[in-house]
Amino acid sequence: MYLLFIVLIYFFIKYLRRNKIKEIRNPESKTIWSRVPKDVRKIVHTYMKNINKPLAWSKLSTDSFIKEVYYATTKDRLNTLLTINHMVQVIKETNKQRKKMKKFEIDDFRTLDFDRCYIGVRRYDATGDTSRVTYLLTQASGNWKFDHITRDCKGTIVEKLPHKQKIIYVISTQGMYMFFAVPKHEDRHQLNDLVYVDGYLEVEDTYHDDFYYLVHNIVSIQ
Repeated sequence: MYLLFIVLIYFFIKYLRRNKIKEIRNPESKTIWSRVPKDVRKIVHTYMKNINKPLAWSKLSTDSFIKEVYYATTKDRLNTLLTINHMVQVIKETNKQRKKMKKFEIDDFRTLDFDRCYIGVRRYDATGDTSRVTYLLTQASGNWKFDHITRDCKGTIVEKLPHKQKIIYVISTQGMYMFFAVPKHEDRHQLNDLVYVDGYLEVEDTYHDDFYYLVHNIVSIQ
């Protein structure tokens, strides 16, 4: 009986080590971490350690963030009748088929204002593949939460589409087209402008059933 207990403990520890997510620390990342406020650092660290567990990280996220993950994961059409709990469960089931993240590295941090900040993360999965993602965090009622995931690209504006109180830039990049929207009063770019743009998925509206991104930052490239 004692031997069985020891064997069970051994395999349990082995399981924990296999599923543990490691943080890559180097001089550059340590410098970046030193600029991150303690309360932001805590939630970022907790989120990244639980990134393979949707039920855990969803508690650290706004509803908008969960919706962005859901639609990016499922490719479903906009459905305003879905509940957040349903979305989290779908993400959980879908996540079982995805490559699990094994390591992460913080490579950027910026304070946007007193209740918003931006953090860049490089992620490494179990096969060695890497991806980079940037998150926008917001503070509400004294608590920081993950609010948006940004997508960026460099490309040429090939069309401008009026949509409600916005202008949607159709950007040609790497053989595909992406939609990024700005408020009409912020429309300062012309057709054929080469731009760098980042933004997050609009999850309450579509353009003729196509999702588009709300611009967070856009700059012209000379």
